[in-house]
Amino acid sequence: MRLRINWFSPLRPANTAIAHYALQTVPALARRADVVVWTQRAYWPREMEQYATVRRWDGESWAALNAADATLYHIGNDVRFHGWIWDVASRHPGVMVLHDTRLHEFFAPKLLEGPEGESRYISTVRRVHGEAGVALAQRYLRGETTVEALGEPLPLTAVALERARGAIVHTGVAFEQAVACGHCSVLQLDLPYTPGPPPPPRTWDGVLKMVVFGYLGLNRRIEAVLDGIAAFPDRDRLRLDIFGQHHAPASLMRRIGELGLEEVVRLRGFVPEPDLDAALDEAHLAINLRYPTMGEASASQVRIWDRGLASVVTRTGWYAELPPDTVLFVDPENELADLHAHFRAALADPDRLAAMGRAGRGVLEESHDPAVYTGQLVAGVERMMFPPTSVATEAVAAISRIADASGVNSAVRRSIARRAAGEVCRWLSPRPA
Repeated sequence: MRLRINWFSPLRPANTAIAHYALQTVPALARRADVVVWTQRAYWPREMEQYATVRRWDGESWAALNAADATLYHIGNDVRFHGWIWDVASRHPGVMVLHDTRLHEFFAPKLLEGPEGESRYISTVRRVHGEAGVALAQRYLRGETTVEALGEPLPLTAVALERARGAIVHTGVAFEQAVACGHCSVLQLDLPYTPGPPPPPRTWDGVLKMVVFGYLGLNRRIEAVLDGIAAFPDRDRLRLDIFGQHHAPASLMRRIGELGLEEVVRLRGFVPEPDLDAALDEAHLAINLRYPTMGEASASQVRIWDRGLASVVTRTGWYAELPPDTVLFVDPENELADLHAHFRAALADPDRLAAMGRAGRGVLEESHDPAVYTGQLVAGVERMMFPPTSVATEAVAAISRIADASGVNSAVRRSIARRAAGEVCRWLSPRPA
């Protein structure tokens, strides 16, 4: 029988890579399962309806959730896109798809909501990270540190997994962090992406064309890149186009002016997808630095590979695991010198960048097929959601008898019994090592 799966995720036009991931994944998943995609918005990409039922979450459709075999909650580090998803997940446990594992930036504002927020935040940090964590959390409440700075020492990953039926992650680092929480089984998969048409050959006129795109938070190191360009002796042979949303655009514009980079750096904002693809096809090098990493795989990186483009990444987290013939590495402690070395090498040998882009495209085609991803996803969810048959059968029968005695409507009795039995079996099962 085909699984029935609920899918809670941001959807386009939300400016988040996880919305792109949904468009990459749901069509392939729909070939293996019946999918209901839930959104908090009144509008969504109409092409999604070719593959799944799309419904707006109204805060009350619990019976519809219970009718499915599994619910997948996609959690990232931006409360704007994922806060409503966590509100549902905290009441209706399912499989957590963690697109980030350093989740302090997400959970801090959620926990601090309402009049009891500070005490709830402190008690949660104490439960997960102990008294040493509380000391750091109190510094944050006093304004002595930032929510971003606490991502590594207080990731709060365990909060997302405390009641989860299982977890899906996309990096080896995230796998280790999720397993260490000890709350549920964890499955690591390669981030899916459907390759587009092969990119056209790039031209070279002696100027290194670079591009940055996506949601550009502090960890994307844009200011450091600008400093590196400004200090580069041959900076007149560099060009950088910045696409997407910067966390402080007015400050970024001022910095470009202060460094005298008006002729070198252009701010392009968000552009239509075909325009971004065209810009990637024209560029020679993508800048994809992340420090500190939030434990994520990079949808930007697989898109860079799709367009056969070389890239510069920080040697940390998932990025440090990437094949060295597909990316150029920057060490956080040697950022400026490494950037300058890569600029010099690219200007001297642009053919090496072209070869690197071809190797990245090969990795994408070999390891990130959505059909393979969804096959492994469905198999993993089945193992996470369904307890051993003998135990489950006895539990369902017992709970059904209780439901019969209480007069529960027969239309919902079976799904309630199945979910309740699964939850009982989960809590009675040994925890993963």
